[in-house]
Parts: sequence; C-alpha cells; structure tokens
Amino acid sequence: MLSNSFHSQAEKNYQNRSFKGKDLSLEDFSNADIRGCDFTEANLTGANFRGAKAGLSQQGIYRSLLIAAALSGLAGAAATLAVGQPIALMTPKPEPIVPFMVSFIVGLIVIFVNGILLISSLKNGLEKTIQNLGITIAVLIPVGGILAALGNAKTPILSELRVFRISYLMNSNQIGNPIPALIVTLTASMGATLTVIFTLALAIAIATITLNKIFKLLIIVEALAIGIIASAIVTRNADDRVFEVFSVVNGEPAPLPAIITLIALVILSIILATILILVSSNIGNKVLKEEEKYSIIRQFAIAISAWGGTSFVKANLTQAHFNQALLKSTDFSDANIKHTRWYQAEKLEWAKVGNTILENAQVRELLVSLDGYRKTFIGLNLREANLMNANLEYANLRGSDLSEATLETANLEWANLTQTQAIGTNFKEARLTGSYGLSTWNIDSTTNLLWVNCKFIYLLEYPKPATDDRERRPSSGEFGPDEFTKLFQEAIDTVDLIFREGVDWRAFIYSFKKVQVENSETELTIQRIENKGDGVFIVRVQVPPETDKAKIHQNFTQTYQETLQTLEAEYQDKLKIKDSEIANYRERSSNMTEVIRLLASREITQDRKFIKKSPLVVGKLVILKIIKGDFKTGFTVMLQLGQDGMLPTTEISGSLPPFPELEATYQQWKILYHKLQLPVRISGRKVNLFSSEDVCKESAKLLEKHLKIWLKSEEFYPLKDRLQQKLNSTDEIRLILQTEHPTLLRLPWQVWEIFEHYPKAEIALSLPQYDQVESVNLNLPRTRVRILAILGNNQDINVQKDRAILQQIIGADVTVLDQPQRLEVDVHLRDEIGWDILFFAGHSLTEKESGIIHINPTDYLTISDLKYSLRFAVNRGLKLAIFNSCDGLGLARDLADLQIPQIIVMREPVPDTIATEFLKYFLLAFSKGKTLYTAVREAREKLHAKEDQYPCASWLPIIFQNPAEMPLIWDDLRGLSSTITDGKTSLEDLAKLRELFEQNLDLSPLEQANILEQLQALFQIVPMPPSELKQRLGSQSLMVIKGTIADFPPTSEFKQQCQQLLSRIGQDIL
Repeated sequence: MLSNSFHSQAEKNYQNRSFKGKDLSLEDFSNADIRGCDFTEANLTGANFRGAKAGLSQQGIYRSLLIAAALSGLAGAAATLAVGQPIALMTPKPEPIVPFMVSFIVGLIVIFVNGILLISSLKNGLEKTIQNLGITIAVLIPVGGILAALGNAKTPILSELRVFRISYLMNSNQIGNPIPALIVTLTASMGATLTVIFTLALAIAIATITLNKIFKLLIIVEALAIGIIASAIVTRNADDRVFEVFSVVNGEPAPLPAIITLIALVILSIILATILILVSSNIGNKVLKEEEKYSIIRQFAIAISAWGGTSFVKANLTQAHFNQALLKSTDFSDANIKHTRWYQAEKLEWAKVGNTILENAQVRELLVSLDGYRKTFIGLNLREANLMNANLEYANLRGSDLSEATLETANLEWANLTQTQAIGTNFKEARLTGSYGLSTWNIDSTTNLLWVNCKFIYLLEYPKPATDDRERRPSSGEFGPDEFTKLFQEAIDTVDLIFREGVDWRAFIYSFKKVQVENSETELTIQRIENKGDGVFIVRVQVPPETDKAKIHQNFTQTYQETLQTLEAEYQDKLKIKDSEIANYRERSSNMTEVIRLLASREITQDRKFIKKSPLVVGKLVILKIIKGDFKTGFTVMLQLGQDGMLPTTEISGSLPPFPELEATYQQWKILYHKLQLPVRISGRKVNLFSSEDVCKESAKLLEKHLKIWLKSEEFYPLKDRLQQKLNSTDEIRLILQTEHPTLLRLPWQVWEIFEHYPKAEIALSLPQYDQVESVNLNLPRTRVRILAILGNNQDINVQKDRAILQQIIGADVTVLDQPQRLEVDVHLRDEIGWDILFFAGHSLTEKESGIIHINPTDYLTISDLKYSLRFAVNRGLKLAIFNSCDGLGLARDLADLQIPQIIVMREPVPDTIATEFLKYFLLAFSKGKTLYTAVREAREKLHAKEDQYPCASWLPIIFQNPAEMPLIWDDLRGLSSTITDGKTSLEDLAKLRELFEQNLDLSPLEQANILEQLQALFQIVPMPPSELKQRLGSQSLMVIKGTIADFPPTSEFKQQCQQLLSRIGQDIL
C-alpha cells in the first residue's frame, strides 16, 4: 500500500515512481499525476484512477519529440533522394552512355511509378502497397528471365531481348544498356518514397500523441523545408553538365535554352518533393484517424510514444476505474482488464494495449463512451468488458463474445443477441425488452439474470418463412416480475429431448431410468413435457449446472432408439391393450360419477371438528434486526430468514453506515408534510396544501433517494445479497423490521427497491421484546367475525363512513361504540365471548412515544388506561387492532407491549379521505381471503393513485407485528380458527381436480393414468371417518399427486389451482 506521506500530498504527484509488483488493491490514485510510473505486474484490483494523468514525464516527452524531429529530417532527406533520381535521368549530359531520350523516358517512368506508389499508399495503405510491390517484383524477375532466354542475335526482333541477360546487365556501361539504370534508379527512388511515407507519417503521429497539433505542423514544415531546399540544391548543382551540353564556355553567359532547362528541372524537383511530403503528411493524418490500413504505422507510433510512459504491463486491473483519466503514451500490454471501467477516459486510443480487447477500435470506443445505440458489434470480442449502464438499444451484437462481461443496468432493448456468447455474463437489472435471437444465445448457470427488466423478447432473429412469427415470449401480454429470469434459468440447467414423431412412453420411461442408473452421480429429473402439436413433444430434463449435457442427451437418444427397435414387434399388441384400458377407464369414470353424486348428497352425521390451522399460503419470514447505533455512528444489523412458522434457516450480521443526512432529511420532510394538513384528517374536502405541496413532494423524493442510497451501501450489501439469493419473486414475504429507534420506525421502508422485485412482500414493524400469548379456549365456536368498533371524537372528520364500511362486511358482527365513555369501553372489551378485531376511528396523537386517543369530545385515553381490559380481550382471542387515526406509532408501541398479534396504524397525520379509502380497500381484500400483509400492500398501492392530491398517502399505513404470531387470514378470526370437516366440500374439490388433470395436455398418458388412479382412491378415502388409516392412505395419494405437479413452474395457473384444491383436501384428510 502507499505510505501516508503519499496520501497527504494535495497534488498526488507520483511521477516516475516504481510500484512494480506491489499490491495496491483498492488504492486511491484519483486525480493523481502518475506520468512515468511503473506499475508492471502490480495488483491494482479495484484501484481508483479516476481523473488521473498518465503517460510520459517531461523527460520522456523531450525524447519522443527528438525522435519525431529526427524522423522528419530523414523524411526530408529521403524525399530529396526520391526526387533526385528521376531528375538526374532527365538532366541532359555531355557524353551520355544511354541516349538522352531513353534516359528522359526512364526518368518519366520512375516518376510515374512513384506516383502509382503514392496513390496505392493513399488508397490501400502502406502495408498493402508493400505487399503488392513484392508480388510485382516476384512476377517481373521470372518474366525478365523468360525474355532473356528468348533473346537471339540471328533474329532482329529477338536480338533486342538480349539486354535482359545478366552478362549484358553487368556490361551495361560499355554497351549502353538502359535496363540497369532503370532498375537502380527505380529501386532507389521507390525505396526513398516509401521511406518518406513511413517516416513522416510516423513522425506526425508521435508529435501529435506526445504534444499537440502545433508540433505536428512544425514536423511537416521541417520535412517540407529539407525536401524542397535539398532537392533544389541537388538539381542546381547539375548546371555544369547542362551548360556543357549547350557548349557554354567558362565565363561566358549561358544561353537561354540552358537556363530554361535548368530552371524547369529545379521547379520540377520542388514540385515533386512538395507533392511527396504533402501526400505523406496526409497519410500521417489518416494514421491519427485510426484507419485500419495504416495500423502498422500506428503501432510503431504508439510503441515509441509509450516508451518511458506509465506502464501497466501484466498488471492486474480487475475492476479498476479509469473514468476521465488521461491515458495517452500508457502501456497496458498483457494487463488483466476484467471489468475495468474506462468511461470517458481520454486518449485511450494512443495507449499501447497489446493482447487486450482494447486493440479493437470499436470495442475501445464503446467502453469509453458506453454508447452503442443502433451500432453494429457483430462478432466482436467483449469478453470481461465493463459495460455497466451502457446504452446498447437497437445494437447488433450478433455473434459477439460477452462472456464474463458485466452489463448490469445496461439498456439492451431491441438488441440483436443472436449467437451471442454470454457465459458468466452479469445482466443484473439490465433492460432486455424487445431483444431478439435469444434462442441461440449461449448462457449457463453462471449467467446472472437477476432482476432483469423485460416485458417481452423474441426467440428468433428473423420471422419464420411466409409469416411474421419470431416466437414472441410471452406469446401475449408481458412478463411478470422475474418471469424472464425463470424462463431462461430453467433453460440453462436443462437438457431438451425433442421427439418429432410422437413419444413411445414405454420406451421413454425405460430409457430415462437406464440413463439415470448410468449417471447415478447426476440428479436427473423431468421438469416438464411440452406438446408442440403435429406430433412434436419436448421433454425438458433438469440437471445440475456442471453436468455434461451433450453426454446426457447422446446417451438418452441412443438408448431410446435401441429400445424402440426392441419394442417394435410388440407395439401393435400394446396399442390394443391401451385401447382396452381407455374403454375400461371411461366406464369406471362413469360409475365413479354416480358414486360421487351419492356421496355428495349424503347426510353428514359426523360431529364438527374445530382445529387450529395456519394459512393456506406458507410464505417466507424475514426479520431485519437493527440492534444498536444511531445515524452518526451507524447501526449494527442482523438478518434472519426462514419459512413462516418455523425457526430461521439463515442468519447473517452486518451493518448500516453512518448517514446523519437521512435523519435530517426525514425531519425536514416531516415538518413540510405536517404543514399540509391542518386540522388532521380533514373531512371530505381537499386537503389545504397552501403553497408548500410541491416543496413537500420534492422533500419526499429526496427522503426516498437518501433511504435507497443508504440501503445500497457497501456495508449492507452482503445482507441484501443473501436476501436476494434466498427469495423468489413468487414468494409471499413478511419482512419485519425490529428496532426501538424512533426515526427508523417512521422511515418509509416501503420505497426500498426490494419491494419492487418481490410483489408479494410487505413490511411490518416490531419491537425487540415480544411473547406469544395463549388464548383461552372456551369452546365457543362461531362462524362470524366479531368486531368492536370505537368511533371517537369526530370534530372536523366523518367517521360514519368508517361505520358504513364495517357494517357492509359479509360474515361479520359489528358492535359500534359511538363517542363512548371510558367505562363503556372497558365493559365491552371484557366481553366473555371475545373479539377478533378492535377498530378505532377518530383523533389520536403520539406524545413522548406514547399514544393518546380521543374517545369523545372531552375524554382522552392512553393504552395504559385500558391495559387490563385489552389484556383480557387478547386472552379471549383478539388478533387484530386497527387504529384508523393520526400519528399512531405511539399507540402501536403501547399495544405491542400487550402482545396483540397484529396492529395496523397510520404513522403520520392522515387525511380523512385517505383513512376511509384505506379501510375500504384493506377490508375488501382481507375479507376475501387475502393474507393481512397482502391486503395491506394492495390497499397501500391503491392509495398511490391519490398522491397527486394527498402526497405520500401510500407511506402512511403500517403493520405492527408480534413476530411470535403467524400472519392472519380472515378465516383465522372467529376466536380460535375453525374448519368443518364434513367431507362434502372435499368430494367437490376432488371432482374439480380430476377435471383439471383430464384437460392438461402437458402430462404423459402414463402420468395421467397414475393420477387418476390416486384420485379414485381419494374418492373412497374422503368419506371415511377420521382415523389413522385415513390419514396414512390419504397422505400417500396426496404425495404422489403433489410430486407430479412439482415440476410445473410456480406461475402456472394449473399448478396454483391444483395446490389450492389439494390444500383443502389435505386439511380434511389430515
């Protein structure tokens, strides 16, 4: 780690420091000057380089600029050679070996070839041009040999071809052979031209990377000056030969033709040198634009520019952050850049990135901008890339490799994911609505699809022939919460056995059992059977994540085909037997219908049995204990999780960090909210919002934001992560927050994002101390819910609406005390029969954490005043208290001390309309069989629609729970819950169950036959009197049926209906 002295430096100047091989994980280099630093092979996991300045130190910059200047000078000199060679051939000589016209034509040819070379370099790039030149030379050499072989002195035409012979080439000076001059001049000039192109383009790139565009212009000017001046001087030095050709005597004026010729040659040399240098500088600009055809020059420029710069060679940069960092002249060669963040990094294109995914310009640009909207990334290597929050809407990712990349919260809507590799990819909370081609994307159990936001997808990239069907999923409507995840998670850990010509179930069962035996170390279970029509069946077999799926598929296919051949001879006989069995079954079913009718109409003579029962829906219980601490020092937290009614199976401790701003934000919101409602629970008319409504809403948004930030903190993440691992979106979840801290009890926990992902979850509050209360069994069964309703002081509010709602409840006896005296309240609470629900509507408040209710215009009562009477009512079966009044947390705390199982209060002042609407929505859902928690959540969510007029209305209702008690349903009321086991209802349920199984096409004939056999047994078992035999036989049949439907998805309507019916039948039998 870095020393403290480093951290204390305001500038964080680490120039030229060596951290080679050191462990600097999670180190903070943000906004630091790390130019010239050596991080070779260092461990920089999670390090923060945000805004850091990397690259060359001042010394390195000087070195690079000297190299660029030297290359520019070399380019100018090479330009002189490239131009001087053809100009020399075109210059008249007094005693030429080769005739002047021949020499002049050769010079023009050299210029022409150099022109082609320049054009080719512009069009095809330097590398391709050199390759083409090599191919041309390779072809010309054997052609010259062939021409030399054809040379013949006896034939006038062929005799001229002897100039290509080696002996003629070696004696060219004696015999005036122009070929060697052409070859030598052409080779030297072309080599010089290529040198100019390469060196000047390289110098321009180095100058721009190292410094800026101004120095780039100086480099061009340097090359241009050297090339022009040197070419002109060399050409001018040929004046003696020109004047001699025109017979100029020393000291005499040169004739006009000689002067014109010399001037023309000088101008031509200047023009040619200028063209060559300008074209080469243009190529240098193309190098800076990262054109692929000049990649070789770019690689040289980057390598030279990174020499002595910041080095991350072979460093571990996993999850490191380079956001907004300056990275030119930096060496990332062979670095581990898994999930490294490059967002808005500057000059990354001028970093050395060998053997990383950053070598591809498209990949590099995407990682820096995170903007892939409507762009094409076909076949790109994005393995281990950090694309969190990237916009890939409408992007074409066909065939790309996203393995182990993180696309958390990325936008992939309408993206083409055909044949995309996504093994180990993190799609957590990504948006995938409308994405297509998912039938061919490659995912496995390591692919994270948690909380993917998706309404629908398409399995195919293109529609089926002659249709517009791309196999939409779901076929209609939209995915529910986490249904997308479940759809593909099932596909991940399964082997699909496809039967295109129907299924021989006997062969299937034999083959499947044989494969199970041969792979005994692997658990193989049939997840589902799908009938696709036209004889096509898909049997989906669930396997562990690490299973070799190809092996399982091959083993089964081979065994199935062999078994089919064995059974082929006897298959017709089996079909005849099957037809006979079906006829017999239909006859038995007809007879059984009559039996059912007789049993259903029979008089029930058994005594009624009253037994304690739990809700039909067994959900999950989560207890979040915030044990000690405050907002300035943080809180100690413990999470317990398990099945409702059972001991916790998971427990993990953690913490919430200090966050005093959250408490201050709540207090500010509370002040603004209280100003909205004066007086509280205003009757019928709109709440007087004054001018502070918008301010209150903004304050509420800030409070919600701060609470979410707090619950996303790093310290709390392990608890949240464990919670997400253990819960399913289909679970009914009670989350109980257990704390004594007053502000924590008042925070709007319902806005926690966990409740968005789990639609059947609801929160309740609890104090750390609680006990289970045993109710007194007075053997006073009743079939109606008893409600004691106290309507208190109704000044400025309309509590009669509450009365009307209560009295409309079917199956309830409501006793109303309208503005009673204290004695009247006491007497009724002590009713010997007992009450199921205690209801209060009127004015209330909390003072010093205790609650006060106004029972009439003059009398106030605390819960302590009613302590003994309430305790009596609890002992007589009171299970629920509803205080539909303002600021009820003090009341809830006092009632919780009396161990009332469930309490519903309003945690802040509540408008009259909201109180009435909540009561109506809640009782409607609760009395129809919803659990207490589900009913409260549904009622709260309906209040959300009224928040334009009544801000934060859905925050107000809250459950206060005794954790020792099970969640309530309506049937749990009526004193001690009762179930009448008369047998008639169960027979009706059995008939419904049989009808469901007969209509289900996803079951195999063998499964249907087995189920119907078990149902037939249950028809005989249900009418039996209670006994151990009835329980044993009934439980066996129920287990077989439950095992058959276990493989259906939890969201299947068929499975849910079966489970509901089986639950009722099971209660009767067991």
